Amino acid sequence: MVKSLIDELHVPRNLREKAADKVAKIVGSWTFIFLQTFTVCTWVYINSSWSGVWDPYPFVLMNVLLSLQAAYTAPIIMMSQNRQGAIDRGEAHLDYETNRVTARGVEAIILKLELQGLQLEEQAREISELKLMLERGSHAAA
Repeated sequence: MVKSLIDELHVPRNLREKAADKVAKIVGSWTFIFLQTFTVCTWVYINSSWSGVWDPYPFVLMNVLLSLQAAYTAPIIMMSQNRQGAIDRGEAHLDYETNRVTARGVEAIILKLELQGLQLEEQAREISELKLMLERGSHAAA
């Protein structure tokens, strides 16, 4: 039951959540970092060394494109993080409930063991009394 609840928390509910998770996964990868670094370096190289460039230094067009990318990816990543936070809170709540149930079970076991310990002590006392009675009876018969 708990496993199914955790699985249910992890499933994106709609297209927006799926898209946010996918964007966060892509943008948060080393592949993306390497590709973006390569693209920026290539852009700077081409626009610095070739004639007839479309974006001369200080690379205003590149800055605009990178700003647009940041303006859209940051909120999308935050949406994915908010969903992950909700998942984490749900899992923490399930962990808390599981711990409460487990604690109750442990308390019940401890009580049962204590009761059995008391019963064993009572039986040990009775056995000692019976031994004394037998010893007295055997001394009286002799």
